[in-house]
Amino acid sequence: MAQPARVELNKSSSVEEKESGHANLNLWEKIEEKLPEPAPAEEIEKLLKDLFNQDFQVRVSAINQLSKLGQAAAVRLVEMLKKDPTDSTGLFQITYALEEIGKKSIPALLNALYRIEDFKTTLDISLMENIVETLIRLRDKSSAGWLAQQINKINQNLRAIEQKTGLPETNKEKNGTSPLGAGLRCHSANEVLNRDQSASGGKKKYELYQTARFKIHDLLGEMEAPDGLDDLLILLGDGTKRVPVDIIETLAKVGDRRALVPLIRLYPIESTISEWGARFIKLTFREIVKREKISKFDKMFKVISAEEKKNLDKIFPNQRITPTKNI
Repeated sequence: MAQPARVELNKSSSVEEKESGHANLNLWEKIEEKLPEPAPAEEIEKLLKDLFNQDFQVRVSAINQLSKLGQAAAVRLVEMLKKDPTDSTGLFQITYALEEIGKKSIPALLNALYRIEDFKTTLDISLMENIVETLIRLRDKSSAGWLAQQINKINQNLRAIEQKTGLPETNKEKNGTSPLGAGLRCHSANEVLNRDQSASGGKKKYELYQTARFKIHDLLGEMEAPDGLDDLLILLGDGTKRVPVDIIETLAKVGDRRALVPLIRLYPIESTISEWGARFIKLTFREIVKREKISKFDKMFKVISAEEKKNLDKIFPNQRITPTKNI
């Protein structure tokens, strides 16, 4: 599906109606032709300068006035955000102003998000992260469908790189763990910048796409949107190898019963390495069990070995769970 180039601005209620993020796949089919004119331009430019004034009162006044200008101010703020999405000082002021503008900022944010055609650099990942996190703070989940589509595109690109270069086998660690590392937070765009500069272009691109993939799962987890769950379960695997803690953290928010058996298998592996990691697996397992209302005697646990059943006894919640019919 072609990337959307513009966002509806005169019917903001159409954005507000799509709260869950699951019915938004056709969102950009309703996109209108133009963004509003950022007028009055002179006033907005002055307020944008005041936004970074050393005087706190001047900054507060600028934000209050920008919030009254609505969509026109939001368009200009998003343009500033796109110029340098890694500037932490500017990022705070810009996103705070967008949040103060409120729902009227959403079309401009979505317009910029949908224009990200590929993750060519870490700046693309940072821009996506900043935009989506701002949308989340505005309690808008309408980007979930787009994020899920990016996962599919990223996986296609990863497969193409694998066919061309042989990755990820050439990146695997000697201990057989994932090339992304075990029990590590691998979603930081800045981490990629600090990687071995002598690495091949293929390896760098592979790591960049994996970074984007993990970041998207983090964002979907923050939304509590299960749109990317199938791919998240692929990353989890069958539970015989350690995985980055980001996967476990996101599963705690959106995982379903399919994650339980791999978590049972993963628990003893993690227990020999990280007490904290093992405890987090236990908490994630229990969170899914409670959310799905699964009994300890559910038929899914009939496939596990005697040793794995001992681990099930260790991590299954003690409190009474109302069983589902799947027994």
